[in-house]
Amino acid sequence: MRSADAKSAVVRRAGQSDLPHTNRASKRPTVGEKTMTNQEILAKVAAGSMTVEEASRAMAQNQPKAGGALHCKVSEKGAISVYGLQRMPVTLYVGQWERLIAFVDDLKKFAKEHDKELSRK
Repeated sequence: MRSADAKSAVVRRAGQSDLPHTNRASKRPTVGEKTMTNQEILAKVAAGSMTVEEASRAMAQNQPKAGGALHCKVSEKGAISVYGLQRMPVTLYVGQWERLIAFVDDLKKFAKEHDKELSRK
């Protein structure tokens, strides 16, 4: 009987450590240091380790900003990810963004010179 009690105690501890918490920097639901996807959130609701209200809040945080506007987030590795340009975010480290921003005038000039060759989406 002790082994059953010990086993249930281990299960409770494991279940408690699996509860979602919020990454303070991004305010997105996380497990450990990994951001939870909507599928992971739904799996936690199905398993009973997350309430529907918690899941609703977590899934709302996963939604992109309205109107397809560009927005930024800090990645898990400390880079800047820009969302809204394409299907996947464009992620660069700060030094890379600084170099790209300094290059904007040259980029605009290049795009203007090659306008007929370029396609737009």
